[in-house]
Amino acid sequence: MDTWEFIRSLPLFKGLSEAQLETLAKSAHEKTVRAGQLIIGEEDTTRTFYVVAEGRVKMSKST
Repeated sequence: MDTWEFIRSLPLFKGLSEAQLETLAKSAHEKTVRAGQLIIGEEDTTRTFYVVAEGRVKMSKST
């Protein structure tokens, strides 16, 4: 499944128009991560949005 089809299949984006979906698909980048690899740190200020296409993600917060 290509990026466009994947994004269209997600319920999260169901209300978006075709033009909005196309814009989203054009800006999307596939990223593969290994088990145990940090995706984003607690102090990161990134404005990146992640969608997990396959596998699982563990989220935790330091106390």
